[in-house]
Amino acid sequence: VVSLGCTAADYGTLPANTVVAIQRGVCPFVDKGAAAETAGAVGIIDINRDNIADPNELPTFIGYNPEIFDIPMIGVGRGSKAAIIAADGQAVTLQPGGTVANPTYKRLASFSSGGPRNGDSAAKPDVTAPGSSIVSTLSGSGSKGTTLSGTSMASPHVAGVAALVHAANPSWNPLAVKAAIVGTASAAAADINPYNVRTAGSGAVQARKAVDTVGYATTPDGTASLSYGYDPLSAAYSETLAITLHNTSAAGITYNLAGTAFVSVPATVTVPAHGTATVNATAALTAAQVAALPTTSVLLGGAPWGGVNTFRGAVVATPTSASAGVYSLRIPYMAVPRGTSNVTAAARSAYSTANGISRASIPVTNTGIHGSYADVYAWGLSDPDDLPNVSTATNDIRAVGLQTFAAEGLTGAPDPNDRALVFAVNTWGRWSTAASNQFDIAIYGANKHKPDYYVVGVDFGAVTTGSFDGLFASVIFDAAGNPLDAWVAESPANGSTVLLPLLASDIGQTSGNTRFSYAITGFSVEDSSLVDTVAGQAEFNTFNPALSTGQFVALAPGGSASIPVAVNKGFLSTAPAKGWMVVAIDDANGAAQADLVPIGTP
Repeated sequence: VVSLGCTAADYGTLPANTVVAIQRGVCPFVDKGAAAETAGAVGIIDINRDNIADPNELPTFIGYNPEIFDIPMIGVGRGSKAAIIAADGQAVTLQPGGTVANPTYKRLASFSSGGPRNGDSAAKPDVTAPGSSIVSTLSGSGSKGTTLSGTSMASPHVAGVAALVHAANPSWNPLAVKAAIVGTASAAAADINPYNVRTAGSGAVQARKAVDTVGYATTPDGTASLSYGYDPLSAAYSETLAITLHNTSAAGITYNLAGTAFVSVPATVTVPAHGTATVNATAALTAAQVAALPTTSVLLGGAPWGGVNTFRGAVVATPTSASAGVYSLRIPYMAVPRGTSNVTAAARSAYSTANGISRASIPVTNTGIHGSYADVYAWGLSDPDDLPNVSTATNDIRAVGLQTFAAEGLTGAPDPNDRALVFAVNTWGRWSTAASNQFDIAIYGANKHKPDYYVVGVDFGAVTTGSFDGLFASVIFDAAGNPLDAWVAESPANGSTVLLPLLASDIGQTSGNTRFSYAITGFSVEDSSLVDTVAGQAEFNTFNPALSTGQFVALAPGGSASIPVAVNKGFLSTAPAKGWMVVAIDDANGAAQADLVPIGTP
């Protein structure tokens, strides 16, 4: 058995000049390194886990962290474990050797975030640079350093390249320096693999080319990328942005231009010596392509949880002849289109009452270009558009509803003693990501002044790891703030409505305890001053709802339907509701996503 090496005691008494072999797992690499150094080791071989499929795959950390330990650590695949055990006790000579294979160094790190940018859906990032397990200087450590990962390491690489570009071209303004770096980045598999504009921008920085280039390309708003932004669409789409090509050399440069299936550009352009030339890049979708865009619903097969539907790529300008400093230029682009439905709920029909049940119907039509669904909730709370800046205050709540259906619909397993519940929260504004907000729904039992539970729409990573990951979840807490359960929330990017599922049993509801009330407060994660507390509480009866809920009707473009609804007058007095809330996630942002149909007099 190979020790995990998490504490100095794991190593026992080591002879002088011992290299230890340990097993990856349980504790962080830095803890293993510190423990081995404390035990007197002069080097560490870290063997990858036994359950790794590829016997040659290396551990994610290979190197050393002089801030914490000052002896070298190397990693080997699990396939080397038997040979290392067989060599136990043998003398070895450490000396500089050849290249150590590192097959994953061209890949984007798993923790890399991606665009589009929060707020305006601009194309981001611009480029990518080395940022995983980078050894750098450590202030105040003397001759030691530190190993870090993330933007804190990738950014200095790019800053250093920018300094070199500026030194070579002292008259260039910051945009020119940026454009040189972005335009000369590489998307080739030899430099980054696999490549994705959404996470890598124009590609991996190329210091030599960025310094030497005599040409660069800029775009509107002082950038070097094409940002078509977010567009909710009800017809064919076309949007044109300009690309300005700059030539700082003494000879003209002719480029062949290549667009993509979605972005068209002229075939060629000639940029005069010490001059510029501007071309148009037009992004376009036909009406049929808009209609075929994915739904925004995660649960109905749209973008993955926490994801966003985009189309992206790069316009490439390739010089027709070679000369010093004349390189191909890449101009990355990103667009965030959404085909919109227009589901409208008309006034309900007149009631027909028998045996204490009043029945009616709600006509719904979809005049939009995109298909959608009408999803029915008991409308419980409303609130005016009352926060100061709706573009910032994406937590400004408009209406809240609740539906109930068989537990099997949520869990996949029948349970007559439980029910599924889903809260619908509709806001006046639009967010880029729902995780920029938090919606706290307080659940009250007999005591209407002291909540028993909370159903919270919140970033899942913030709750589970303390770091935001953009995955919006429905998390149930007890009154003391202890998490009890969590569910994937329906929380479309660039949306205005979230759906927060839970089980009735998560909040103490049983067939013998069927009534509760709820209240809601919306918080902005980005601006703590923006808090929206909706007045009042809404009542609900889980197992015997006063209003029918959970109707779910598909509506193709041009489609219509009549949704039957019912009021149980016997339960209405103890669990009143305002009416029905008809949610259509693919409608235009804001109020359009939740039509409100008053109950009237049943």
